[in-house]
Amino acid sequence: MRKFLLVAGLLMLFSMSAIAQEEAPKFEVYGMYTYVQVDDQEVGTDINTNGATFGVEVNTNNWFGLAGEFGFGVDNLDLGGGVEVDVDQWTLLFGPRFHARTERFSPFAHVLAGVAHAGADTGGVSVDETAFALAIGAGADLNFNKNFAWRIVSADYLMTRFDAPDPSRASRQDNVRVSTGVVLRW
Repeated sequence: MRKFLLVAGLLMLFSMSAIAQEEAPKFEVYGMYTYVQVDDQEVGTDINTNGATFGVEVNTNNWFGLAGEFGFGVDNLDLGGGVEVDVDQWTLLFGPRFHARTERFSPFAHVLAGVAHAGADTGGVSVDETAFALAIGAGADLNFNKNFAWRIVSADYLMTRFDAPDPSRASRQDNVRVSTGVVLRW
């Protein structure tokens, strides 16, 4: 976690000194495949959701923008003994994004905060909860032209604060979110 935050901080620091003359688009819209490795100590098995993230960014200048994202993912867990659990999770996040734009690449770092919702269904019993979420991460776009780019990677530490049914356990989950996809700009 500390190494990830250090790398994200260094990217932001170097991006401020490496800002190129490439003019920022006013708006960016993106759609990405998203994988989230969910930290769930209650289930006792890994939850690896696959889904998508859709977002909009409004850039105020060449290096700063405000982003809003909606992401979701699903997984099906086989707990053995004929017990299967369908898991879904979505996030709605907003926050600042810092860019270092060049003609070919656009690295960025962001801090996004909002809400996460998680649900689980065993075919008769379902549980749903909504909680605070925070994503701290960085990534890079490969620019094909001024209107189209490929988000090579967007990698985040995704913290959620779902209540633990067992009070002796922590109510914070430390998740990893990785995405890749298309960016449209104008």
